[in-house]
Amino acid sequence: MVGSSFFALGDRYYLQARVLPAVLCLLPIIVSLYVAVPSLATMFGTLGGLVATLALSLLLSRLVRNSGASKEAGLFRSWGGTPTTILLRHTDSTIDPLTKQRYHAFLANAVGVSMPSPDAERADTPAADLLYESCVRRLREMTRDHKRYPRVFDENVMYGFSRNLWAIKPWGIVVTACTLALDAIVTGLDWPSHEPAYAILSVSVMAYLLVWVFGISASFVRSAAWAYARALLATCEGI
Repeated sequence: MVGSSFFALGDRYYLQARVLPAVLCLLPIIVSLYVAVPSLATMFGTLGGLVATLALSLLLSRLVRNSGASKEAGLFRSWGGTPTTILLRHTDSTIDPLTKQRYHAFLANAVGVSMPSPDAERADTPAADLLYESCVRRLREMTRDHKRYPRVFDENVMYGFSRNLWAIKPWGIVVTACTLALDAIVTGLDWPSHEPAYAILSVSVMAYLLVWVFGISASFVRSAAWAYARALLATCEGI
């Protein structure tokens, strides 16, 4: 697993959507360690820290990916379906009717099916959703070329990063909270020397904890998911 992870280092999706969330989870520990042990702030110490952080992040990347994938279904249920399916429904007004009509026509031709009418969709929404999902699977395969469809790839990377970061939110909170507690202890022990670095570090870690608690939310993921869905569907205009 580790060997294949190293071979994937040239894959931007892998690095940004899977490795970066792991790095951000470990970041408070790494920064605190360098502040607490100044002797590590040498060229070799920094290089060793970077290598160790990367290696640990690569090991955690599989867990990050699995956690994100396992929680995705729950997000979709809470939203009422996958973003692309919702956008393709006649009952959703996010995309104007004329543009949606062109999307339906393109997908019907690409897959070789007849898209449901508004009445048919209302009469059997689950069946209509299955058809929309099948069309989107075909569309994803048609837009795999990152160079030809850079916007789709960029939004997919951002969605993967947002989903996975939200999925490991409990880990991030626990790691940051434990780091904050240790920093507070070190700050208290070092208080007579009036070393400001520990106090600054504690405040910074507290702010980082607040970001995990309040900034990384389901709405954070939803924004990225809808942006990816719209970018993907927009390719119906230009394939």
